[in-house]
Amino acid sequence: MTLPRFMLSVVRSATLAGLAALTLCQGCGASKRPVAVVNGETITQAQLDQALMERAGQVILRQMIDESVIHHAATKASVTVTDKDIDGKIEEIRARYPSPQDFDQMVASSGQSMERIRKSFELQLLIEKLAAKDAKVTDEQCKQHYDQYKEHYLQKEQVHLRDMEFESKENATNVLKALKVGGDFAALAKEFSTDPATKDKGGDMGEMPVDALQPHLKAAADKLEPGKISDVFEGMGAWYLLKLEKRTKAQQRPFDECKEEIRTMLTQQETQMAQGGLVEKLREAAVIEIKDPKLDTPKPAQPGAKAGKGKQ
Repeated sequence: MTLPRFMLSVVRSATLAGLAALTLCQGCGASKRPVAVVNGETITQAQLDQALMERAGQVILRQMIDESVIHHAATKASVTVTDKDIDGKIEEIRARYPSPQDFDQMVASSGQSMERIRKSFELQLLIEKLAAKDAKVTDEQCKQHYDQYKEHYLQKEQVHLRDMEFESKENATNVLKALKVGGDFAALAKEFSTDPATKDKGGDMGEMPVDALQPHLKAAADKLEPGKISDVFEGMGAWYLLKLEKRTKAQQRPFDECKEEIRTMLTQQETQMAQGGLVEKLREAAVIEIKDPKLDTPKPAQPGAKAGKGKQ
């Protein structure tokens, strides 16, 4: 099973964190310590550190800067992520795998400790919460969406039905005769129906959209007026009687009924869109000075703007 996009980001972040830890070994007193010998030629810790700095130093530093601006913004906005939040996100990802063992195998194959992966989850959750905090959807935006997509907010035709199911046409016909001379549908359903889902409820199927009915039930319901009982009909290997208690015609749901539903949806959309550019926005707002010229990656100057140094 391929890694979900979210998990790929987490593993990538954890990997960079691991490289950062290795890079920090530079100058720690073990620069001449051999880390490998190839055909008699020694590769030292200093050479490894240098290679890591040259090949990944800028990427690692950028990651560390991003982590710093995210934590700073979260502190300023009083946004926190708890262990429970992280556990919940891990369980959400774990549920996408066929089994817990498959998830554990993925974690093992990533080469990262769960502690580091949890740190990366924490960062991602901070980004999500910061983005959600800034997502504001007005009543006007909700109304514009409602007016544009009114067909999505139609209340479909609803019916409230009672049914009786029988093993034979003869049994159904006999009960129908009893109904025609004043028998009570609910009482007769409790006594004679074989439908296990509705028998004890007097045949009550509740209220539901017409389109949700099985074809044989819908065909019978479409012919009924409220309070009327169908003739005996067959469907799915059984015989039926149907009573229509109530029919509610399709109608437009009013805006006030839909407003908070729309607001939740639009807020989720805004939050997802905001996440993509949030870190870049935080980085641009931060005062960042790169002390090592080899690690400085100034952004290309924008047309009409003066180029600066040391800003990540």
